[in-house]
Amino acid sequence: MESRRPPTQLRQPPYLPENVIMLILLWLPLKTLMQFKCVCRSWNSLISSPMFVKLKYLRSPKGANFMLTIEDLHDPQHHMILAVPCSVPSLLNFRLSAVYEYSSFPIMDDYWVVGTCHGLVCLAGPIWESEDSTDEFWVKIWNPVTRIASGRSPILHCNSFVSLELGFGFDYKNEAYKVVALITSLEAEKDSEKCQVKVYTMGDSGWRDKGSFPALPIAGRIRNKNDGIYITGTLNWLALRNFEGDNAWEDVTALDQVEIVSLDLGEETYKHFALPDGLDERPILTPVLGVLNDCLYLCHDYDTTNFVLWQMKEFGNATSWTLLLNVTNEHLQLDNFFLVSEVFPLVPICMSENGDVVVILSAEDIAVIHYDFKDDRVERHALPRRELWFQPKDYAESLVPPL
Repeated sequence: MESRRPPTQLRQPPYLPENVIMLILLWLPLKTLMQFKCVCRSWNSLISSPMFVKLKYLRSPKGANFMLTIEDLHDPQHHMILAVPCSVPSLLNFRLSAVYEYSSFPIMDDYWVVGTCHGLVCLAGPIWESEDSTDEFWVKIWNPVTRIASGRSPILHCNSFVSLELGFGFDYKNEAYKVVALITSLEAEKDSEKCQVKVYTMGDSGWRDKGSFPALPIAGRIRNKNDGIYITGTLNWLALRNFEGDNAWEDVTALDQVEIVSLDLGEETYKHFALPDGLDERPILTPVLGVLNDCLYLCHDYDTTNFVLWQMKEFGNATSWTLLLNVTNEHLQLDNFFLVSEVFPLVPICMSENGDVVVILSAEDIAVIHYDFKDDRVERHALPRRELWFQPKDYAESLVPPL
């Protein structure tokens, strides 16, 4: 009698709970995660979920990347300006070609990078087709990792012959991204009308009037606009307390005229911070605000001979200003500092976690300066001379959607 074998049982694939899969995926690089979204619908849904996006951003290393605007001078007939996320290690290890391993966003002349927040980059530009006496501008949001960009915002209308300073950040109270515009007209008869504020919340149908700015934002240098610096739910500008005369740095006669004005994006209220007490002499060149290791910084020249860097250790507390660096330009091996820095200032782009090393971008000779505090040692890393590098912005990669 023929023996019968029991039917072969189909083996079930090993099962992993979704929370375990999430913990594994959180360890992977963002570039790999973008590829893994194509594995199956459930993975695509998981990686795209708001919870996963938030957790991955919180785990992402901060200070490892920054956003640069790069002007390619190699081919004058096809002039191109790019907004490019850059890796700090690629610069320090002489792997300059690695900069372009990241995606980039082509922007035409006169467009600029307003700011970055949660891995999103805010771009702004003009409308050239305007035929009346007004200038028109737009903003849009771009994520370099996902390579997705939002559509253009509603048009921002400005009277001609005004200066425009923008700021981009996150409103934690209402969980929304906002762009703030400061529209300055020195020809206005009333002080309260010299600088008007407009706010655009991403997804809204237009810009809201927010009255007047409580100070006069100092005009930024060429290719280094005085756009608002984002930190901990606020935008910050270097500004003048009074409205007399021009808003150019050259017209500042005393440092007590200058302050930092901070706009809380949730409450839409203002605070005023003083400059460091140790800054007792007006720098010849306009100081620059920025963010370094999650702290607000102020850098400036001293008599065009020294590069000086301050850091506000506790945001909002003017007594926490700390002098980090005061080093001669000669020691930094800089030449013709005064001639070029009014257009392309020296700015720090990152600092080591223990604060021993700061990396400074020098557009004077298109180089990155690696300064070791402990050993007082300087290393210079030359960048491609066919390009101009400017407007460095603090940046951290993320999967946050720009829509």
